[in-house]
Amino acid sequence: MAAVAAAAGCSWTDSEGDSTLEEIRALPGPAPYFVGEEFEELPLTAILGRTLPLSFIYGDCEPPPGEGGCPTPLEVQVWPIERRPPGIISETIACRKVTVRGAEGAFFGSDLDLYVGNQTITIFADSQERALRAAEALRPVDADRATSEDLPAPSVDAEAALARCSEA
Repeated sequence: MAAVAAAAGCSWTDSEGDSTLEEIRALPGPAPYFVGEEFEELPLTAILGRTLPLSFIYGDCEPPPGEGGCPTPLEVQVWPIERRPPGIISETIACRKVTVRGAEGAFFGSDLDLYVGNQTITIFADSQERALRAAEALRPVDADRATSEDLPAPSVDAEAALARCSEA
């Protein structure tokens, strides 16, 4: 799994290493969100971190010749909302508000931040369309299956922080 994460060109790693779903399901507190053990035929190939922040890596990539790495097709990061709150992204980066299953969020470039309960879920995907489909598929790691129920409201005022963003 570490080789996949290195190939993914991830911007951060947890010095404690990779985790298993069983370990993540046993964490105290609200369960982190992910998109299942497979998403759109992309297998869950790595879980980086042992506590929040966590990174769920989906799929694999082949770096072009001479390149040191490449992004995987999908990565779902889960942060404590106080460590990645709404409004933390530089105001020089354009943003577009979105609402997914009742949760507020925004695209910053091609990256999606979604504010769910006490977590910020950041989705990196090969397209905004895939990022939105992944956001629609979010579920707690301790859930047996996907659901279409609304996601919990953020524990902070995301609306005020996202006021600078354009409407979807």
